[in-house]
Amino acid sequence: MRFVITAIVIFFIFAVYFIKYLRQKKAVGRVFSYSAYYRINKSKVRFPRLFKRILLGSSILLLIQSIFIPALDPDKLKKTELNQNADINKTLFLLDVSLSMITTDVAPSRLEMAKIAIGEIIKSNENSTFALVPFAGSAFIQCPFTSDIEIVKQFLEILNHNTIKQGGSDLSAGLRQAIRLFKKSKDQKINKNLVILTDGADFSGEVASLYAEIKSLGVRTFILGIGGNKPVPIMLYKSTQFREALFKKDKNNKIVLTKLDKAKLNEIASGVGGKLLLSIEEVNKQLGSTRNKTNNFDKNSEANIGKSFFMFLMVPVFLLVLGEMITTRSRSRLKWVGRFED
Repeated sequence: MRFVITAIVIFFIFAVYFIKYLRQKKAVGRVFSYSAYYRINKSKVRFPRLFKRILLGSSILLLIQSIFIPALDPDKLKKTELNQNADINKTLFLLDVSLSMITTDVAPSRLEMAKIAIGEIIKSNENSTFALVPFAGSAFIQCPFTSDIEIVKQFLEILNHNTIKQGGSDLSAGLRQAIRLFKKSKDQKINKNLVILTDGADFSGEVASLYAEIKSLGVRTFILGIGGNKPVPIMLYKSTQFREALFKKDKNNKIVLTKLDKAKLNEIASGVGGKLLLSIEEVNKQLGSTRNKTNNFDKNSEANIGKSFFMFLMVPVFLLVLGEMITTRSRSRLKWVGRFED
């Protein structure tokens, strides 16, 4: 857009000066010959003429330069501002992929619902960087912090309960990986958000020993509880043909029941100074309070960028006006060389 505006302004300048030159030459040509016109122009004072040319050249150079200055490019400034906001807001998803997450008390399953929740949170907080850490009996960094949302979604899509072969639900392993990623962000201005998506079932590992370290990093922790309040079995296999199902059993050959363990999750949330949330809307509301403080690129800032560009255009226009105000006429009298001589 600014390229078009600048090109139009330059074309207009050349057109005005060219039309002025033709009209002046035509008017003088009605009275004098071309050689007389040349002598009249030559009689003009040299310094003002040179100064006017310098002003004209400078204004055109400034106009051309405005095309290539990134600081005056609204699109680049907007992109830079968004990237800066993305660097300021870092959200890490700690996703439980243990066997209990395949339970279907929450349709289509706890794990799929957690993945849907992550997708909705990303969609509502696009001006952030995201990381993904799955955990079960162990944990690993599936996706480090990135502003490329599509990459995060691709990594999220391939996660299932078989991603980590080691059974169990070791939250401490996931928290250690999260701490490892957050430690790389040493800037205190960065808003660090940890979103844990889990049913809270059968946690193992020493979680309490990590509370102080998470707090010291300034991490805001939100636990999104996934699952129903009624105990249900963990279905491992179901045959629609024979109407049979295989459920997980313990060492005593009893069917294992699982439900959303709010008490355990509240205990962890209290330990890390976080909150237990039960809906996607609540998570977005909590993350949104941070996003609104840091996302400074709004309509007013876009208007300011446009003003900066047009203020820059005013400089060459001022130079052109100044050049027109300078007279090039000589105050000295020409020597009479005869009435009919050129």
